[in-house]
Amino acid sequence: MTRRINRSVFSALLLVLVVAGCGDPRLVQQAERASERQAEQNRQIARQNQELAQATNQLLTADAQARRDALHLQRDLHLQQTTVDRGRDALEQERQTLATDRRRDSLLLQGLGDVTYLLACLAPLLLGWYVLRAIKQEPVEEPLAELLVCEFTTGEPILLPFCAPADPPTSLPRNLPPAAESSNPTRKDTP
Repeated sequence: MTRRINRSVFSALLLVLVVAGCGDPRLVQQAERASERQAEQNRQIARQNQELAQATNQLLTADAQARRDALHLQRDLHLQQTTVDRGRDALEQERQTLATDRRRDSLLLQGLGDVTYLLACLAPLLLGWYVLRAIKQEPVEEPLAELLVCEFTTGEPILLPFCAPADPPTSLPRNLPPAAESSNPTRKDTP
């Protein structure tokens, strides 16, 4: 831009020198008018350059402010994203904890059910083992055993009062099985 102004000034001076050397007053007036026009144009260009410089300065100021605002917005956005990320991480951790607890509870309940079924299946076997063991360890008195068998198989219980009918029997039944009568060593009426 300054080269253009320098060229304009140089050409105007050259024109003035040429015209001044000729001495024609009309040419001198024309040269002066051209010189004045050139000076006016130079002033306008200088004014425009000054306005352009001010506009550029305002633009740079506005750009700097926009960048600061964008930086603040970006920081705010980053803080919000960090907060959301922390919340999401906490939520994910809680979800994993709940899933682990549910799995553990499910396995515990399933295991408890399996143990219950196992105990239910083993109960008859354990009872049978206990009975067999008790039979081997203690001698069974056969008359007592037969009396208990009769007690459980007859319609009228004799020894168990909670199973007794409304009218209790007046005497012991006389229809004991023959094995019970013959093998009872405590009986006194045997010949």
